[in-house]
Amino acid sequence: MAETRTHQYTQASPLPAATVSLLINNFVLNTSRFLNSFVQSCDEKLAGVSSKISNVETMMTILEAKLASVPDADPAEASTTDASAAPAPSPGPSNGGV
Repeated sequence: MAETRTHQYTQASPLPAATVSLLINNFVLNTSRFLNSFVQSCDEKLAGVSSKISNVETMMTILEAKLASVPDADPAEASTTDASAAPAPSPGPSNGGV
């Protein structure tokens, strides 16, 4: 079976303050570099999405203008005329509740 070793940290000497400071500064530096590159990447992707949305909005405006130039192509009028043009359903013979 494996031996279990117990560490007695009270007997170990502490790390020098300069070493602790160096490690903390290195951690902060690496973390801030990562976060800066991450933010830059997110900004670039967000700008790309914004550009694509702008292009879609422009294309929708052009399409709406083209559709508006076609006579009798108003979708609001088409839906009301379709509903009024449809024949009313006629009552069929009843099954007598069977």
